[in-house]
Amino acid sequence: MKSHEGLRGLCCLWVLLFHCVEFTSKRTLIHLNGSVAMTVFFLLSGFSLGAVHGPKENIDKLKFYRKRFLRTYPVHFITTFACLGLIFTDFGWFPGNPWAYVTPFQWATQVFLNFSLINQWVMCVTNLHYYALNGPSWFLSVLWFQYIVFPFTLPLLKRVKERISWILCLYVIQATLSSFIYLTTRWFHVATMNIITPAFFIFHIGVLLGLWMHDLVTEEKETITSNNEKSSDKTAKMWAPVTDATTFVYFFLLISCTIIDSRGYKCKADFWFQIFGVPMPALIIVSLTLDRGKSIFARLCLSKALKGVSRIGMSVYLVQEPLIRYTCVFLQKISPKAFEKSFPEESVTMPGGNMPFWGIFIVMPLALVIGAALEHYVARPCLETEKYSSRLLCGRKEMEKL
Repeated sequence: MKSHEGLRGLCCLWVLLFHCVEFTSKRTLIHLNGSVAMTVFFLLSGFSLGAVHGPKENIDKLKFYRKRFLRTYPVHFITTFACLGLIFTDFGWFPGNPWAYVTPFQWATQVFLNFSLINQWVMCVTNLHYYALNGPSWFLSVLWFQYIVFPFTLPLLKRVKERISWILCLYVIQATLSSFIYLTTRWFHVATMNIITPAFFIFHIGVLLGLWMHDLVTEEKETITSNNEKSSDKTAKMWAPVTDATTFVYFFLLISCTIIDSRGYKCKADFWFQIFGVPMPALIIVSLTLDRGKSIFARLCLSKALKGVSRIGMSVYLVQEPLIRYTCVFLQKISPKAFEKSFPEESVTMPGGNMPFWGIFIVMPLALVIGAALEHYVARPCLETEKYSSRLLCGRKEMEKL
């Protein structure tokens, strides 16, 4: 699964650039459809967990939840806490005095839901004006729900024999439900950012793919001979062009949709790709697993640069929007004329105005640097603490046995 690390890194850079452009005046001209990458992230998360935990007889739920918590929550807490200061600037979410729009009780509720990472779980039943204090954390809230149910759904999925049929079934269900929600509400965020559709189904499609690929690789290792090794090389060479062709078509279509949007024709590519385009990234993930790094795209994904970005990807993802908004606060002080507020209403992303386009060249490198720092000084030490405590616990159990 080494190629998957680079794929995560590539999607991280894609989402970072997408968010940077979305906060500038060019958002109506350059729409990079970054929300489509969420499909890839959900598939990869399910795939890796299915491949790693599938062979195990049982999952230590407490240990699993503790590791997931320490991997994601500390950085989430820091970035969400940082966003609270934006309430008192022109680059928060409400113009003027925010208390005129939201009551103190609503603010307290919203802060509690955000810090506890359950804001997206109740997004359809609460009357809050904004669901995520740190915009990108919506994904983490939805992913946390998948983490919670995973130890309970995995034993059921391991019993599935007709995996392809189940994958197709889950795909049809999520496409139908998401389309129904979108057609009835006309709200893209409600249709695609809730905990069930499409995340629950896409995540578990990834789990089934991970179980399937693990079984294939295990069977190959058990029957390995010189002839089978040659056969495996042929299989890898056969899948390499599939990886390159599928990747080319997928990104060609996305780039084409960006060009069409820039011409003024709204094709809603983010919705169509996120809901109905699941088979293509699923095929890319499978073919990257089977081509043994022989495809051109796999070699790109195996590069040190993309794998390095992948390691800090979660921190970069969570820090990008607070950094964009605070960069605007700083730039407004030194160059207030750079913030144009006379655009059509749908193109203005913040009360203080859109970030100057050249601000992208400030935010992107800063996001990578600060993300790397958060990963090195916050996320990684927390995980090391968990490993150390696990070793102590194992040591105590061994002593008790003796």
